[in-house]
Amino acid sequence: MKPKLVWVRSTSLNETVHNSRDVGFHRFIADLDAYNAIADAIMHKPRCPLSICTPSR
Repeated sequence: MKPKLVWVRSTSLNETVHNSRDVGFHRFIADLDAYNAIADAIMHKPRCPLSICTPSR
């Protein structure tokens, strides 16, 4: 069987919890949405199947 490439999007995060830690950087949902949109556009070109797991926010 030939291996298949599948794109899996980054999952959501809780900004309050993540950004309350002193990890040296902050993450924001708006940034994550932008990263996913860019990656979706790139992966759409070779017609890579998209696996979406969308947790409630």
